[in-house]
Formats: sequence, C-alpha cells, structure tokens
Amino acid sequence: MLALGMLAACSRPSPKAPDAQDAAKDRAARVTVSGDDRIASRLTWRAPDVALGPDASADRNRAAKAAAEGRLYADADSAIPIYLALLKRSPADPDAQAGLQSALAALLSSGNDALATADDDIAWLHHAHEIAAVARTTAADDVAVQAYLRRVDLDLGQLGVELFYETHVVAVAGELE
Repeated sequence: MLALGMLAACSRPSPKAPDAQDAAKDRAARVTVSGDDRIASRLTWRAPDVALGPDASADRNRAAKAAAEGRLYADADSAIPIYLALLKRSPADPDAQAGLQSALAALLSSGNDALATADDDIAWLHHAHEIAAVARTTAADDVAVQAYLRRVDLDLGQLGVELFYETHVVAVAGELE
C-alpha cells in the first residue's frame, strides 16, 4: 500500500498539448528532399529470375552460348544471370564459377570500351554506368570490378568538370564580352 502511494506521488506530469503556434513551427521546420529517380535505375541492377532445368550441364552450356554471343546481362537468357542462378543452386560448381568469371571479364572489357568511346557522349557513359551496376551486383569484391568502378567514377568526374566548364564558364565568358 505504501509503495502504491509512493508511485502515485512520483507520477510525471502529462505533456502539454501542442498549441497552434507550436504546430505552425513544426510545419515550417519540415524539409522534403526529392529528386530524379531515373538515375537510380542505372546505378542498380537485379539479376532477372532464371528458370533452371534439372540438368546443370545444359544450363551451363546455355550460359556459355549466351556469353559467346555477347549476351551478358540483359535478360534471363543472358550469361551472368544464368551463372548466378547456377551458383545460387550449387555454390561450389567450379564450371559455373569459371563461366561467371569469364562473363564478368567480358562485361568489364565491354565497359572499358564504352568508357573509351564515351568522351562527351552521354549515351556511352550511361552504358558504362549500366555495366558498372551489373559488375557491382555480380562481384563487388573482385579487384577488377573495383578498378572498373574507380575508372567510371573518375571518367564521370572528368565529364562533369568538362560539362560544368562548357555550360557555366563559357556562358559567363560570353556574357562578359
């Protein structure tokens, strides 16, 4: 009984209800951040769902054929998604591991070609970013992938500086003449 009385004496005062002025301050202090999500699709890649058959050998052959044809990542019949599905089913499959490494090397080669071609062509740069997303998702810890990602970042940074110069500095110089 004594404890109950002590608890009642120690109760906290109820918080005061916000008034109209406090509510207006809360509304005025809110920050909303939004942006263009179109670039997010180029920065992320998800392997398409692949239907594997009961014969892993047939699926490995299908993946190898896709890689030989240059079909590396675009759909469920491409090499990298098939190899990833095979490795999900059987992580220790040495043929699928080797096939994935080969397809990844071809992907990075294609990405390096895109970067070499890009110059100031934004379409090639987008392609290089798409390849970076696939490479990052497939093997983020791979040394060659990390080197490619750094190169994409450097090229994007250089292109950004050049575009800024062309659009801002040149425009201001034109206004000064």
